[in-house]
Amino acid sequence: STALVGSLKPNGYGLFDMSGNVWEWCLNWYDGDKDIRVLRGGSWANGTNRLRVPYCFFNTLNNRYFNSGFRCVSGSN
Repeated sequence: STALVGSLKPNGYGLFDMSGNVWEWCLNWYDGDKDIRVLRGGSWANGTNRLRVPYCFFNTLNNRYFNSGFRCVSGSN
C-alpha cells in the first residue's frame, strides 16, 4: 500500500522514497530506435522483487498507467 512521504528510513545515500511509489520514467531509452523508454523504482502495486533500482520496466511514451509517473529534479541547491 502507499505510505506518507518521508515515513520510511532513508537509503544509504540519505535519500527518501526512491522506490515503491510509482514506476518513474527515466531519461534513457530501452531500444536503439528510441521508441521505448525505461521505467525504474517499481510501484506500490508490485511485489518486492521489483522494488529495486537495478530492475527496469519499459514502455512506449504514449502509454499511461495508474502506477507510473516522474520525479522532478533541480540542479540548483
